[in-house]
Amino acid sequence: QSEAEPPLSWLCFSLVTKLGKTIDFMSHDENGVLEWYLGLQGLIPSTTKKDGTLRNKTKTKSNLILKRGLMKIRFYARESNLTLLNYIATKMIDWKEEQRHARKSRAHAASLSTEQALNKNENNSKRLSKDEREKERE
Repeated sequence: QSEAEPPLSWLCFSLVTKLGKTIDFMSHDENGVLEWYLGLQGLIPSTTKKDGTLRNKTKTKSNLILKRGLMKIRFYARESNLTLLNYIATKMIDWKEEQRHARKSRAHAASLSTEQALNKNENNSKRLSKDEREKERE
């Protein structure tokens, strides 16, 4: 990404201190963000709420990957000027069409393979017949 482009939301996160200061983290790849987040999470002690209960903000790698996926879907929906629901529906329809096309292509390839196998068997039988005739002549 260039300096002028804002970072993609799933490649960055912010850490807010007790004093309200913000430390922003950005990575050039998705694994870097996971490593930084999980590493810092392991170093920072759990905090307590005003009522004395433990604040549980711990996220697992699976939680973060799911959140990243949702951020991407929202981003691409906005880029496409679609609502989240319309974007997902459009992608599902596209996927279904791709699957239908792939099935047709596989079926066509299988029919060609069958036809080629039949032609090969026919050629082999012709070759055998020719070989048998040559043996008879000898």
